Parts: sequence; structure tokens; C-alpha cells
Amino acid sequence: MSLPSSLEPAREPSKPVRTPLRPVREPLSDAPVVTVAAAVLALVLLPLAQRLSAGVDVLHGLEPFMELVAVLLGLLVVSVSLRTFERQEQARANVLVAGFGVAAACNLLHGMLLHFDAAHPPLLAGSADISLWLSSWARVAEVITLWFTAMRLSAPGLGRTWLAVACAITLAIVGLSLGPLPGWFAQVAGSALHQPLALALALALIVAATVLQRSARRNDQPRERILAWATMAFACGEITVGALGVHGSVASPLAHGLRVIAYALLYQAVFDAGIRRPFARIQEAESRLRESESRLARVVSAMPDMVFLKDADGVYLSVNPVFERFIGRPEHQIVGRNDFDLTTPAQARQFRQNDQRAMQTRQPLVYEETLTFAEDGYQGRFETIKTPIRDLHGRVTGVLGVCRDITERKRAAQEIERLAFYDALTGLPNRRLLLDRLQRSIATCQRTHKLGALLFIDLDNFKDLNDTLGHDMGDQLLAQVATRLVASVRAADTVARFGGDEFVVMLEALAPDLRTATAQAEMVADKLLASLNQPFALDGGQHYSTLSIGVTLFGEQRLSVDELLKRADLALYQAKAAGRNTQRFFDPDMQAAVNARSNLEADLRQGLARAELLVYYQPVVDHQARLMGAEALVRWRHPQRGMIGPADFIPLAEQTGLILPLGQYVLQTACAQLQRWSQHPDTAGLSISVNVSARQFRQPGFVAQVLHQLKSHGADPRRLKLELTESLLLGDIEDTIARMAQLKSEGVGFALDDFGTGYSSLSYLKRLPLDQIKIDQSFVREVLADPNDAAIVRTILALAKSLDLQVVAEGVETTGQLSFLQLHGCEGFQGYLFGRPVPMEVFACAHRPGKMPQPQAGP
Repeated sequence: MSLPSSLEPAREPSKPVRTPLRPVREPLSDAPVVTVAAAVLALVLLPLAQRLSAGVDVLHGLEPFMELVAVLLGLLVVSVSLRTFERQEQARANVLVAGFGVAAACNLLHGMLLHFDAAHPPLLAGSADISLWLSSWARVAEVITLWFTAMRLSAPGLGRTWLAVACAITLAIVGLSLGPLPGWFAQVAGSALHQPLALALALALIVAATVLQRSARRNDQPRERILAWATMAFACGEITVGALGVHGSVASPLAHGLRVIAYALLYQAVFDAGIRRPFARIQEAESRLRESESRLARVVSAMPDMVFLKDADGVYLSVNPVFERFIGRPEHQIVGRNDFDLTTPAQARQFRQNDQRAMQTRQPLVYEETLTFAEDGYQGRFETIKTPIRDLHGRVTGVLGVCRDITERKRAAQEIERLAFYDALTGLPNRRLLLDRLQRSIATCQRTHKLGALLFIDLDNFKDLNDTLGHDMGDQLLAQVATRLVASVRAADTVARFGGDEFVVMLEALAPDLRTATAQAEMVADKLLASLNQPFALDGGQHYSTLSIGVTLFGEQRLSVDELLKRADLALYQAKAAGRNTQRFFDPDMQAAVNARSNLEADLRQGLARAELLVYYQPVVDHQARLMGAEALVRWRHPQRGMIGPADFIPLAEQTGLILPLGQYVLQTACAQLQRWSQHPDTAGLSISVNVSARQFRQPGFVAQVLHQLKSHGADPRRLKLELTESLLLGDIEDTIARMAQLKSEGVGFALDDFGTGYSSLSYLKRLPLDQIKIDQSFVREVLADPNDAAIVRTILALAKSLDLQVVAEGVETTGQLSFLQLHGCEGFQGYLFGRPVPMEVFACAHRPGKMPQPQAGP
């Protein structure tokens, strides 16, 4: 395919583009007119010269012929120089037009007067003088012109303007020849001026020839060299005239012959510079253009895109092979036709409208369209670019179209979007797309004043399925759950996989009033529960799964996406706490509790850093009320809320992991106190019990930490007793026994705290290296009023005695409780009856070994 150069798309090239120089053809070019005029003059003057020379000798017939040839060559020089192909050369050529135009005219008039008078009576009085006058001016014009050319002078403007100047100068010379000047000049030239004038002109021509020759050598210009030869020929002619005279039998033909040679060389120079070389460059440029067009045609034909070129009327000018496949016809059946001839009317109208839009806007038009190939029926998505084509004057002359198949690119983009915004397993929107849709839905609810609902869904015990049946079965279950969720809601609602076994359903366009919207959301939640409670087919078997749903409404207030998700998660947590397989709506009290918990956690972290947590000690006595030791209990002195009991922050410390640094702090304080007690004989036998949580006991390096604290403080391991809760028995019992045995071998004692309230097992109890069990205060509190509690206490005491374990009863607050416990063999007591938990300074003053504490008022 070749694109016409006049229909190239308008653009700013990134680098200069070489374009061929084409002459502008006018109806009557100056050069042909002058050439034709010279030919006519030759045809007229040659017979005239023959008639004028009739009856004279051959010599006189040869001279007018050579003068005529010189005149014709001079006119050819003028005609060629009138119009050059290069603008910068035109200014120099104008010098030749003006100078040799004057010379040719004067030589022509000189020859006519001279040779007409030789054969006939003179036309004018003094015609011989006028002939000499005109001949001299022609010679002077030739010398001046060649001098200007040698000096590389230029005459800007059009060639015809300088031709008119030459005519004006010629008319001025002719006008002067009608006066007395020619006679006076003939007298002077015939006597003393003839030879000096000829030699002076010859000298000037020789200098000009030298300058031209040097310029030719320096610039390697053939034109300058030929001009130098022509100038030298003119100089030889002048030397001949000056040396031998004008009318000699040898001098005259020799001088005329040298002038003919000079004019022939001059014509050769201007022809070479003005016609032959420019024409050769034009041919070279056209060859390069044809090669470029051929190369462009090959490139366009090899392109996988459809490429076509239309004119302003929508007629195809050129197409490539891919476009031929689209139309189903070869190029010669497409070119010259429009879209209405090749496609359906509807498609043709669409094509024509887009063509006109591109031409009207004068900017490339880019759009996408679906096209079907007539050749094989292939249908794809194409990106079409239609660029308006403009000519040199800026007029839009057509449209260049390129259609690129972007079907695979569209599929890839859709796949990227699917991977970025959809879950690969279930095909549901993922977390990112859900958050975007939720943000839009919140804004829509604010604008339409309707409510929406967010349902946070979690599969119950999904981890057990993965652990027992494998992750493949888990993936199948997730996919089936997604299918059922989508089938249970409207098409306008959003079902998304939030992550793992968590799903989110977003309901939109619910009723504007809160009560109705709540009922609608509850109905959908119950529908989801009913749908997912049906059995799932997994690997040929049936599996039952339940789910918990947390629901929150939105739209009534402007809430952030994070806040809505947090509310739905809190509601889900309540559904889990309510026994699973149910739904719960968000309650503002939940948020208040969560905020309070969050604030308490932040304060607890700061309290640990600011040493706000203190270790208090509560006495432990024997059956004679003698002090045996103390239990280290932690208290929190909050700077704003005052003293905070352990029941308010110990569970939070367990959940957040703060129990680890807190337990380490209590253990360190207790070891330091044991070391101080060991310095005094009265307190050296006292022991301290420290509560250890299951999380703290199971952390790596716990045994090493305990031994390190004992060693670093110089405390006696036999005076340290670690109190463990029964929840510790739920873990790895073998690891628990191994750790206890390792510490037991170093002298550390163990007590089972809150015995009877947890998951005590007699088989575990006999295996654990325990020294003591502590009866929980919940049994002691009602031991006198509740027969069941009394029976439990008696049983624990009997069991401990049979296992040879010490017993300490906690929560002893009255003497009646004390008497009951003593009656049934309890030997250790702890409670408000003997002392409240107090700082060590108070404890040291109130409790001394062997001293019977005074009963204190109950709480």
C-alpha cells in the first residue's frame, strides 16, 4: 500500500524530513518564453543574415552567423538563469539575467546595424558609430557581470524583475545612441581608446577568471571552473581585438569565435548549475521518495492492524491486507468505493459519522468498537484511531484510519481486574472491592435517605473441617457456601469473601425507617442461616456446617467503612458467644464495652511502664493462727480511677499478653522479698506464694526465668511456692509435669489454686508434683449454709489427706468458717479474718511470726 505524499497526516516531525524539490509549473514559464523567442529570432535572423551577406565574401557571411550564435547563447543563458530550482541560487543568477540580458540586446542591435549597412545603404546616419557604441556597452556589461559573479555578489528578487531592469538599461543605452555620444565615442575609440579599452577589459576578465578558478578549487565547484574558462575565453577575445584590431581578416573571425566559445561555456555553466544538477537532484529525490513509499507500503502491509486511507467524501484510496480480510474483498475492489458500497447501511453510517467527527475536530479520534471479519467471521474488540489528513494549505482532505485488535488486551485487563478485585476460589468480590462498594453505598444512603445492612458471616468450626478432611474439602465447602449466599440475596446486593472462612453480605436500598430495615435484614439473616444449615455434598458424603452472623445497619448516620466493619464484627462476636449458628445485631452497649476495654488496655500498658502496679501481700496462717507466709497479689493504683482490683484487669492482661511482663514483675518482687526475709531469723522460715497463669507457665524459658530470679536475688527456692490454676491441666500435661519436676528438683514448691472450680482430674492430680491444694473461697463462703459446699470441703480435705497434700482454705472471713475447717482437719487458712492484702510495709508491722492476728471485720 502506498500513501500519497499530499495526504500525509498533519503532525510535528521529531526531526527534519527531507522532501524533494519540485518545480512549480506555470502556464507560461519565463524560460520557455525567452527560449521560444530566441528560436524565433534565430529562424528569422538566419535568413536575414544570409540575405545581408549576399554578394559579399564568405568571411563577411561567417561573422554575422557567429554573432547570431553568440546572441542566441546569451539569450539561453538569460532564459536558464530566469528560474532556478534553488532559491538561494536565484539571487546570484539574477546578476547573469541583468548583465547578459543587456549584453545580448546590445550585441543583437549591434549585429543588425553593422551587417545590414554592409549589404545595403545605411538605415541611420552614423549607424556604424551606433553599432560600435552598442558593441562596447555589450562588452562592458559582460565584464561587469562576470566580475560580480566572481565576487559572489547577488541580486535578490525575482528573475523577471531583473530582466525588466536589463530591458530598461538597454533602452537607456539605445536612447543615448540617438544623440551625439556614439559619434564622439567612435572618434575616441578609433584613435587612442580602442586598444587600451580592449586591454583593460581583458585584464579585468583575467582577474575575474583567476578569482573564479581559486573559488572552484577551494569549494570544489564545477560551475565556478567553467565560468572561469568562459571568462578566460572572453579575455582572449578582448586580447585579440586589442592586439590585432577589429577589422582584420584573422582578428575579427578569431575574436567572434572566442566569444562564441565563451558564451557556449557560459551556457554550459548555467545549464549545469541551473538545470542538469537540480534535475539530477530531483530525480534522486523522486527515487528516494519511491523507495520510501515502497518501504512504507511493505511496513503497512506487514502490520497486524487494519490500515486504510479515505478522502474527504469517504472514498477509499488505499487499504492494507488486514483490511481486505475485514471487508472480504481484494484492494482493487475496495479502492474507489465507500462504506455504503462495502458494509451494511447501519455500520456504514457509524463509520461515516466517526470520519466526519475526526475531520471536524481536526484531531485524532480514538474509540473502541466491535468488528466482525467478513473473510472468516472472526469477531473482536478493536481500538480505532482516525487521524484527519491535511494538505500543505491546512485543508482537511481525508482520514487515515488504524484499527488495532485489543481483544486479548481486554481479556487480560479483565483477568487482572478479576484477580485484583475478586476472590480466586469463590469468584466473589474480595475485601478491596467490598470496601469500595461499601463506601459508595454509604454515600448513596446519605443521598437517598434509605438504609443498608452489613452482615458479617463466619463459618462455625471451619478449622476442624480443614484439620480432619483437608484443605481441599475446605475449599469445596467455601465455594458451595458462596454459591448459596449469592442465591439467597438479591442481584443488587453484594456478597464478598472477606478472608478465610469469613463472608460479608451488603444489603442496599432497605426501608428508610429503622424498624422496617431491621426486620428486612433479620429476614435475610434467617434465610442465610436456613440455607447454610442444609447439608453440603463433599467428596461423595454429606457435611453439616453452621454459621454465625453479626448484623449492623448503616445510612442513618455518617459512619466510616472501618467503623461499620468493627460494629459488624462485634455483633458477630456476640453471636459466637450466644452459642453459634445464630445472628445478632449490633448493640451500642457492645461498643461502649469495647471502648472501655480498649482504654483499659492502653492504661494498663502505660501503668506497667510507669510502675503503677503494686505487689500486696495477704497472710497465710496455720491451724494455730501462726504466720506461715503470704500470697503475693497484684494491685493497680490508677492515677484517675484509684485502686483497681485484679478481677478488672487480670483477664484483660491474659488476653492481651500483658500477663507475661506483669507475672515477671510479681515474681521478681517476691524473690527480692524472700531474700530480705532470709536476713532475719524471725522471718527466714516464711514462704511466698506467687500466682502463675497458664500462658506464663507455657512460655519458652519459663523455668530458666524462675531460676534466674531466685539466683539473682539470692532467695531460697524452698520458700517460693508457685500457684497454678486448673486450666493448666487442659494443655500438654506431659510438658506441664516435666516443667514442674524440673523446678521441684531445685526446691520450688507448687500449689493448685482454686481447687474444685475448674477441670480437676484425679488421674492428673496424682501425677502432678504438688505440695498443696487451695480450696476456693466460693466453697468456703457458704460452708455453714449450704450442705453441698460443706460436703465438697470435707471431700477435698479427705482427698488431700489421702494424697499427703497440704490444704489452705481461701476466703476465711468468719470464726464459724474457721471452726468448721479446723474441725475437719484443715491446717492452713487465708482470708480477711486474718488480714487483707496490704503493702509490705503494712504487712511487716501487722504480722509477725508466732503472733495471733486479731479477727478483723468482714468486707
